[in-house]
Amino acid sequence: MKIIFIALGFVIFLLSVRLLSSDGGIGEYLSLSSRLDGISEEVAAQRAKNQLLRQEVEDLQSGSEAIETIARRKLGMIGENEVFVRVIEVPEIPQAMSLPIIDVPVPILDESEPEGAGPAE
Repeated sequence: MKIIFIALGFVIFLLSVRLLSSDGGIGEYLSLSSRLDGISEEVAAQRAKNQLLRQEVEDLQSGSEAIETIARRKLGMIGENEVFVRVIEVPEIPQAMSLPIIDVPVPILDESEPEGAGPAE
């Protein structure tokens, strides 16, 4: 009877080693399981993107409003009675980068003297 228990223990040991270390074992199962989760997330994201694209195609096929909106955004289309105005924002200059204001006296010319005439030498 002892020999049968030892033989069964040895067989169980061999099967557990094969299960843990070989192809199709637990390690490969866990690796494939995590890979499947990642692929499932990618598929869900692609399905959401496909739904948005499908909706955009339906909008383009059903009316001219969507076509006009895309033409305005991507091609810069302007309607017949419209005026295009581009607003350019000027970035503020930080205080540290601005130049100091220097008070320099400016000579005032007498209007009776011609501009080229200076003091007599």
